[in-house]
Amino acid sequence: MKVYHGTGAFNLPSILMHGLKPRGARAAGNWAHTIKSHSQMVYLTDCYAVYYATAARMKDDKLLVIELELDELDPMQLYPDEDFLEQATHFGQQHMKGSRKARTKWFVRHIKDFKDDWRISLEHLGTIGHCGIIKPQLIKRYALIDPLCPVFWASDPTISLINHQLKGRYYHCLMQKVFGDEMSASDLEAMVIPGDQEYLTKLPRDGIEVYERDCGLDCTLRRVS
Repeated sequence: MKVYHGTGAFNLPSILMHGLKPRGARAAGNWAHTIKSHSQMVYLTDCYAVYYATAARMKDDKLLVIELELDELDPMQLYPDEDFLEQATHFGQQHMKGSRKARTKWFVRHIKDFKDDWRISLEHLGTIGHCGIIKPQLIKRYALIDPLCPVFWASDPTISLINHQLKGRYYHCLMQKVFGDEMSASDLEAMVIPGDQEYLTKLPRDGIEVYERDCGLDCTLRRVS
């Protein structure tokens, strides 16, 4: 199963040399204007990477989407997304009353108490956290996306349980479109929003460059499309 990390292309040289690194205590992160993410986590998704890359990029920068194989990551380092925990427990957790922001902050502080919920976080919200650095050798492919290309305009989700239920299949297929893969027939057939299937099928891939690791030579990443 493939998972992805979205960021700005300005981060690419560092990522290829040092891997995907958590923001750490000193960095503000991409969500400081709302709720700070966990400082020790690299966040991964199976569907929303274009959206996250848009949020992370600098002005006039390209989007960067990194592809990883979930099975190659250490499951002991995988955690649920705190946003999933907040949304999934919004009703019924009487000891965590308060605003959404306060509840999310509580889950950030207590995330390790919910470690075993990472699979359902990925299943129902499409996002998880990886505690610690993801080594550059684990990067299978990456895509550079022009911010004015059609795929960019095709990704504007609300990251919520209901959005994932209604549009998760659409965004799964969008990631396959980004990398030039054949879109999953089961995902296409399961789309519930009228017009989504036809729209994605006809969506052009203009403005996307894909690089793939070639371990038959020297394990460098070479452009393939």
